[in-house]
Amino acid sequence: MAHDADLIPAVALGGVIGALARAEIDVLIPHATGDWPWSTFAVNMLGAFVLGLLLQALLRVDRRWVRPFAITGILGGFTTFSALSMQTRDMLAAGNAAQALAYAIGSVIVGVLAVGLGIALGRQLWPQAHGIDESMVDQA
Repeated sequence: MAHDADLIPAVALGGVIGALARAEIDVLIPHATGDWPWSTFAVNMLGAFVLGLLLQALLRVDRRWVRPFAITGILGGFTTFSALSMQTRDMLAAGNAAQALAYAIGSVIVGVLAVGLGIALGRQLWPQAHGIDESMVDQA
């Protein structure tokens, strides 16, 4: 990333915004240790959906600053795999094995579906981007 060092402030600013938004949602939707962590689940699913939207929206724009700021920064700070992992462990430790399994597997399945829904909505909102080679998504 040395050649893109000028993008670090965009990632950092986005990360601060995403992390603060996530912390606020944790305050608004609290949960007891070992219970289903609705705030993390909601944040991760919303983040996956927005990721799909952005992947579609960014197909026709200059992505040099937008991707590091919005996807790596904001969504990276907003969503969290580490919290999902820790909360799954907490559910297991509390004796909620079925819930832990449902949470871990459900998060992955619903997250992938949310990305797909975001892309589908993005194609409706930005139909001009629909015909672009899907390999460009990796560059978004």
